[in-house]
Amino acid sequence: MAKKTKVSWVDDSRSSDLIALYKNQGVSVELKEGWFWETIAWMLYIVTFTLYKRDKFLKQFATTIGNKVGFPRDWSFRQVDYVMPHEGQHVRQGKICGLCISPWLGLLPFGILYILLPIPAGFAYFRYLFEKDATRVTIQKIKVEGVKDGKTEDEILEEMHKQAEYSAKRVSSSDYMWSVPQSFALKGYRKMVKKVWLAS
Repeated sequence: MAKKTKVSWVDDSRSSDLIALYKNQGVSVELKEGWFWETIAWMLYIVTFTLYKRDKFLKQFATTIGNKVGFPRDWSFRQVDYVMPHEGQHVRQGKICGLCISPWLGLLPFGILYILLPIPAGFAYFRYLFEKDATRVTIQKIKVEGVKDGKTEDEILEEMHKQAEYSAKRVSSSDYMWSVPQSFALKGYRKMVKKVWLAS
């Protein structure tokens, strides 16, 4: 039996509807390829003193810059659809930092808060806050879709906590330059799940 080949989100017919949906919200969903993303990858590689490898940035992660959201070619539509609300929230955060005018206007203040403050690694509190807020949107989606699919409360809560724990561990890892201690992140994300669950 031939092994089933994973279909890239680029070749999935459903992607055109997703791209159009977010385009109407001022968000550009695109392939993480070309000079723009290559330049960001090189800059990140340099400023992290080669810790953040180019291939890791380009092929493993979704990334938001201004109103651009880039996804690796190898991701499936399901992956892109699942992560897109998180990345869309980053666009909204950037717009707030840009006086609610444009995420590009907010790129510099957002970048300073996200990357540098109060310190770049170990306790980058604003990076933690931005990521937790974006994950909150994903957790809300899990709750809404769980109810819609007829799952039990225990099943929905288990999925919400599973996603929160995964995200908390990542944001406190080398993937996010050790934003905050893991115990701190886990505590904050668990509180966030409780707030989302109790919200109407």
